[in-house]
Amino acid sequence: MIGSVESVLLERPSSRNLHELVGKTGNFKKVVLEGSAVAKAGDIVRAKITDLRGWTLRGELA
Repeated sequence: MIGSVESVLLERPSSRNLHELVGKTGNFKKVVLEGSAVAKAGDIVRAKITDLRGWTLRGELA
């Protein structure tokens, strides 16, 4: 899954870092993305998965 581009439904800002957004993939995997001025909760975005930490995927907007 690392290196792939996934559709992610953004749910909320991260509780640990307000500059990051938390969402879920189509497989209900949790993803933390670097924040964006244009993306907000409720948006579906394309994200490139860059890392895995425990059960949480990390990524960036594609």
